[in-house]
Amino acid sequence: IPRVKDNQDLKTMEVPGSSIVYIAPNQNREPWNNKLVRQALHYATDKATMIEVVYEGYALPGESPFPSIMPFFKSNPVEFDLEKAKALLAEAGYPDGLGRTVELGVSSDERNRMAQIFQADCAKIGVEIEIALMEFGTLMEHCDGNHDLIMLGWGHATNQDRTMRMNFHSSTIGPNGNRSWLKNPQIDELIDKGAVEMDQAKREAIYHELQDVIADEVPWIPLLQQTYVAGMKKGVDGVIMYKTGSRYYHQAVVYED
Repeated sequence: IPRVKDNQDLKTMEVPGSSIVYIAPNQNREPWNNKLVRQALHYATDKATMIEVVYEGYALPGESPFPSIMPFFKSNPVEFDLEKAKALLAEAGYPDGLGRTVELGVSSDERNRMAQIFQADCAKIGVEIEIALMEFGTLMEHCDGNHDLIMLGWGHATNQDRTMRMNFHSSTIGPNGNRSWLKNPQIDELIDKGAVEMDQAKREAIYHELQDVIADEVPWIPLLQQTYVAGMKKGVDGVIMYKTGSRYYHQAVVYED
């Protein structure tokens, strides 16, 4: 990207993407069934360093299961704070760490690098993490309710109901849906209400409340939302860059000097 930007004959288009990269603690297993432990891990997550080191700044910090481009998005930022993380672990009954090594499953070199940053910071609060790099299909099979942590991406983040129902509703618990094994009647009720509410103002209020509850419960640690970048020659105009990263050229024109 810097080479394109340094070339006087070229230019870039940049748009925030629609995919969220996240870590999901498995609430079917201790200590992830303790909300304070999940919150502690969120405070121990240095999203800014992940973005700078792995994405060279071309991403936004995760603040919701919704990307910022989605209608009804509500920002719930969590600042990197190791002292807060330590205090939450102590409050949860783990003042000296968890007492065992926990596994974080990942499925790509990119996410492995992110996991190494997370691993280093968690070690500072007494949480020892072993990174398990595996093929994507194997990682999906691994989400069987006996795992600890997984790092995945959600690429269907342009539909409010599908995003919430597939990832957080108790009816979808399992390797192909709610992989955090979250069972929360309040969240289920809000998801069901949001799916059928036709009044847009009321629907927005439901999804805002839902995002607030999820931010407190931490079934996901939203890490980042990648920025998509396209390079092209100066003088090209009318290219449409969609939030999935795809580019459409049916309105494109080229201006010559």
